[in-house]
Amino acid sequence: MLRSESRSYIWSNVKTSTMTKNFSKQLTSTLTGIKGLSAAKVDKICEAAEKIVRKSLIRITTGSQALDELLGGGIETLAITEAFGEFRSGKTQLAHTHCVSTQLLTHMHGGNGKVAYN
Repeated sequence: MLRSESRSYIWSNVKTSTMTKNFSKQLTSTLTGIKGLSAAKVDKICEAAEKIVRKSLIRITTGSQALDELLGGGIETLAITEAFGEFRSGKTQLAHTHCVSTQLLTHMHGGNGKVAYN
């Protein structure tokens, strides 16, 4: 959780590692039931799959270098990022800016037009 100096925003980033771990546990129990696959082999398979998924992660710019630095390079894909704070602190403006930034190409720190906004 990050807090800006003005305390108008509180950022939390719920990474997919929690979801991945839950899926990994379920997958591990299923795969260990297959004859010939030991728990060690299944763990190696799950680690390799997680590395492949993490390679597809990109960081999308917020439009502010300072905020990007606070977030470790921008807002991560494959994660849920939540902004909450006081009334009129700019949360909606940030969300709209992020939707526009996501339209940028990846070499411009965008998401190639893939947006989900709620």
